[in-house]
Amino acid sequence: ILVTACGKTVEAPHIDDSDYITPDFPKGLLSPKDEKALHAAWNDVLTGQVERAEQTANGILATRPDFIPAQVVLGFAALRAERVQDADAIFASVLRSEPNDVAALVGQASAKRKQGQLEQALPLYLKAGKLRPRDSALSRRASETRLAVTEGAISKAGSLSSEGKKTEAILMLEKALTLAPDLSPVRLQLADLLIGAGRPTDALSVLAAAPEFDRNITLRIATIRFEDGDLAGAEMALKRGPRDLQDDPDAVAMMAKIREKRSSMALPEPLRAIGDSPRITRAELAALVVSRVELLASRKPTSEGEVASDLSRTWARPQILRVIELGLMDVYSNHMFQPAGIVRRGELAVLAARVLDLANWGRTNATPPKDMSPSHLQYAPVLRVLGAAVMQNAASGAFEPWRIVSGADAKSVVDSLARLTAQK
Repeated sequence: ILVTACGKTVEAPHIDDSDYITPDFPKGLLSPKDEKALHAAWNDVLTGQVERAEQTANGILATRPDFIPAQVVLGFAALRAERVQDADAIFASVLRSEPNDVAALVGQASAKRKQGQLEQALPLYLKAGKLRPRDSALSRRASETRLAVTEGAISKAGSLSSEGKKTEAILMLEKALTLAPDLSPVRLQLADLLIGAGRPTDALSVLAAAPEFDRNITLRIATIRFEDGDLAGAEMALKRGPRDLQDDPDAVAMMAKIREKRSSMALPEPLRAIGDSPRITRAELAALVVSRVELLASRKPTSEGEVASDLSRTWARPQILRVIELGLMDVYSNHMFQPAGIVRRGELAVLAARVLDLANWGRTNATPPKDMSPSHLQYAPVLRVLGAAVMQNAASGAFEPWRIVSGADAKSVVDSLARLTAQK
């Protein structure tokens, strides 16, 4: 007892179960004695008794040279003995005869991985995983290898790109995708490089070739098409995505950008960049409200309208005539509309209040502005738009009717009018 207690504790060697897949041992193809021996040889592989395992497997192969399970045992024995190249060659020979042998696929993948050839190991792991989808250990090894290949490819491509070797970086990522098409991060990185090289069509082809569309690929396709001006294509890409649009904030934001772009494209050419302008003219305001507020198209003139004598040279003449006949904007007493005149907040409030009146929008109480008295000519229209939340007071509580209106502010007010009046 004392001798046993003082002796070394013998532990079974640690075997990574994702590297050692038990080969199939078909019943009836060997004698009971040889079948038992082959099972014993496999156990010898797992416990490190490589020489004995190889003797047993070679003995069976002497009479049955094409017997796949014995060849697989030999391959794993070589792998266990760290004769990695021998194992690689044995498994490659097996796979030439039986391309779907899971044990041989995993064995060769393990040999490739041990040789640092992760790009070649990954397709083998992935194929084996598809043939044996419930094997969690195999799935884990495939995921680890996929991550390593992805990180390695992206890192190398980044280094090559920073050195100015963009063509080499593109070729390297293309090779990685050829070996493992499901590497979405690599596909996205390749698309970015192609776009940077002025090849957006090729980038779209790379993304569209993904075996499965994930959200990042969907969003990237939509973004590329949006930036290329293909709004219908961008919207279609989002709708074909793997999940409901409303569940993805980024997809919702992209759809909003598509709608905004469509609205801008529907505007007359001079107004398409109005959101970036520090000020807006009377002609631009007239054109903006007529173009954006659909209700105005169906309304009949409220009066015969006054004649403006200075509209012959303005691009917005049709829209100005429309706001005049609807009573939304006034002609000055000298019969001048002054298309180039700068719009201030008070005048914008008057226009907005008249649109609300035209739509029969109900009145709501509002906090009076601190800088305007009831005797102010624009006081009533200002209260009207404040109550409808179409315009707001400044943080100080003042409305500042004298302040010049920017293109973005005018667009925001007109868009609010379009939304409110669309409900009528």
